[in-house]
Amino acid sequence: MPDDLFEQQKERKQRILAIDDDPEVLELITATLEDAGYEVMTSETAEMALNLMNDEGLPHLAVIDIRLPVWTACPCVGEFTTSATFR
Repeated sequence: MPDDLFEQQKERKQRILAIDDDPEVLELITATLEDAGYEVMTSETAEMALNLMNDEGLPHLAVIDIRLPVWTACPCVGEFTTSATFR
C-alpha cells in the first residue's frame, strides 16, 4: 500500500454502529468509543438501524444488544446481511 494511501486510512475514523434499547447503555458505548477515536452511530431499534445504514452506509463494526425488543440480535444480523441494500 502506498504511504499516502496508508496515511489516509489511518486518518479516516472507523465507524461503529451501536444498537441498544437502553439510552444509558448507548450513551456509555458512545462516550467510550468516541474517546477511543471512533465515529459512532446509534440506534434504539433494529428497524431504525436498518434505516440509518440505508442513509449513512455500512459501519465497520456493529455492537448489538442480544435482547432487543421485537428482533433478537441473530435475526437482526440476518436481516442486515441479506438486505439488498447491503450486498
